[in-house]
Amino acid sequence: MSLEDDLSCPVCTELFRDPVLLSCGHSFCLRCINDHWASSRSGNCPVCRQVCAHEPVSNLSLRNTCESYLREQSEREERDEEHECPIHGERVELFCQTDERVLCSECKRHEHARHKTQPLQQAVRQRKARLKAALRPAEKTLWSLQNAAAQDAKICSYNQVTHSSLK
Repeated sequence: MSLEDDLSCPVCTELFRDPVLLSCGHSFCLRCINDHWASSRSGNCPVCRQVCAHEPVSNLSLRNTCESYLREQSEREERDEEHECPIHGERVELFCQTDERVLCSECKRHEHARHKTQPLQQAVRQRKARLKAALRPAEKTLWSLQNAAAQDAKICSYNQVTHSSLK
């Protein structure tokens, strides 16, 4: 059984929407359980047939889990699309240093045959290192400015105390 199966309503078999928990411990979409009870004219659980004497309560933990799952699934799909060649549909694994763009093996074979290429992961590591190196001076400047601001605040506080004691 997959995670998606565990996060699916047993009535509609879709990912839970507004999940509620019955007194028997089973969860359903609020709409699904209400529709089931309206059509069957009973307050029974559709899974175990136990009579549910109490109104269903929101299953916040399950709702949050479903929302997280959907968010991660969407991010995963976006990442997968980003790593696919828009022309050939193949996985992008190379970086063309000549044109500074990502390539699949088909692109390399045809349009970039004579260009200088390297593995994509290597190009990413190199560019990250360059970015970090470029950020260091800015970080040092920021640190200096923060220290100067802290010193200015101390001086202002000292001046205020000294000025008020002179009155």
